[in-house]
Amino acid sequence: MSAAARWCVLYLNAGREHQSPWFSSRDRAAQALAVLRARYGSVVIYRD
Repeated sequence: MSAAARWCVLYLNAGREHQSPWFSSRDRAAQALAVLRARYGSVVIYRD
């Protein structure tokens, strides 16, 4: 049995790593990426 892919966004705030909630849709993760990139700068999408 294979689990469905899920995504979260990792970002730095005040030198500490944080992550967004998990998303089941890459499109939702991309929206979060855009918002967090505008706010914090360097961010990445992580796929589990």
